[in-house]
This record gives sequence, structure tokens and C-alpha cells, in this order.
Amino acid sequence: MKKKITLKYLQESRMGVMDTIDHARSFGLDYPIQPNRPILVKKHTSEDVKKYQEELSEYEIKYSTYQEEYEKIRNHNNDIEYILEEYIKDVSGLYTIVPKQYQDKLYAKAYSDGHSAGIYEVYGCLTSLIYIFEE
Repeated sequence: MKKKITLKYLQESRMGVMDTIDHARSFGLDYPIQPNRPILVKKHTSEDVKKYQEELSEYEIKYSTYQEEYEKIRNHNNDIEYILEEYIKDVSGLYTIVPKQYQDKLYAKAYSDGHSAGIYEVYGCLTSLIYIFEE
């Protein structure tokens, strides 16, 4: 499995925000391909049933392995997304410019407005909203 990234690692990056996001995403893993379940033909013989039973047993083992691997990768990729979320909150100035009582609401608004276009847009919306609080 690939190396895990940390918020500190991203904060110390000398790249721009968008490049840092891209770099962090490069630590993500590709999901495994789900195995295909065997199919028993409609007009089957006893030999077809035996073959199907063997293939089904193999499939169940492969599917169990697939589910375990999928869950590990999902958790790994979700950790990266969480760290990226914290990174954009930090680098945008959310924690330093916006009063604490408004931080969650402001981020929720930025996320609501931008998440369908990706984390880059959430960051853009967030920085636009934070501008309201700058002196």
C-alpha cells in the first residue's frame, strides 16, 4: 500500500494549493475490480451444475478478498480526502480569519456550493466566502 500523507506534510509543501491537492491525490489507490459471479446456464446438465458449484465456491473466496481489499482502499482514500479537507480549511484562512462560531457554517456553505465540481471548487468557494471576514 502507498505511503500515507499527513496534514503537516501538506502544510509544509512548497507547491501551490492546486498542485498540493493533486500531489495528495496521487497517494490515492485504485479500487480493485469486482470478480464476476458465475452463471448457471438455463438448460443445464448435472456436469454444468458441478462446474457451477466449483466456480461459485471460487467466486465466494475471490469476492471476500475483494471486499476486504476494497474496504482498506476506501479507508485509505477517505483518509486522504479528510486530510485534504483540513488542508484547504487551513490554507484558506478559515481557522485564522473567520470567528470560530462561523467556521463550520462557512465551510458547509462552501462545500454545498462547490462539491459537485470537486475539491478545487470547494476551495474557491471557501476563499470567496472568507473574503467577507477579512478586514
